[in-house]
Amino acid sequence: MPRGVIHDSDTPDRIARTLSQWTHTPAYVSDPHRDIIASNPLATIFGEGGLAAGSNQVSALFNERMRRSLLEWEPMARSAVATLRRDAHPQSPRLRELLRQLSVHDDFRRIWERHDVSGPEDATFRFVFEGVGEIAIDAQNFAVRSMPGYQLTVLSAQPGGLGASLFARLADTLPGGAATTAMTGVER
Repeated sequence: MPRGVIHDSDTPDRIARTLSQWTHTPAYVSDPHRDIIASNPLATIFGEGGLAAGSNQVSALFNERMRRSLLEWEPMARSAVATLRRDAHPQSPRLRELLRQLSVHDDFRRIWERHDVSGPEDATFRFVFEGVGEIAIDAQNFAVRSMPGYQLTVLSAQPGGLGASLFARLADTLPGGAATTAMTGVER
């Protein structure tokens, strides 16, 4: 291999390393089935574990806490399910497993039956965070070009606002200044 060329198998490690440097904004990478394969500590703590490596982004939306806390739950759930339908490998055992798990929820079955295949890539959503109040969070989704079907999601808040204050406060609670990253096994 020529000097300076990086093997594709190094990509997940480089992504995890990059996320570990983002200490004041939650960020995570998900695979085509929306399984989170890398997450920075701020995403893990902000999502109360639902945005941690090893979690599934779509499944996390269908828990009771998210239904109560996410004010735009219906449009966010529709968008997440549409993204799953668009990006997941249709014949994969993982998709079948997710569909089996999620089908216990009437709302999931209703949304899946819409057959939407695309939702907004970026969104602002309002979240009621216990002990803080209502905050507005921007979610930006980026394709990971070196890993087709994978998506980088970065959450941010308006500078000086309640969301930015919350992110700063959460970052201060993390050991080592939020500079650690979790990563699960990635298909290479």
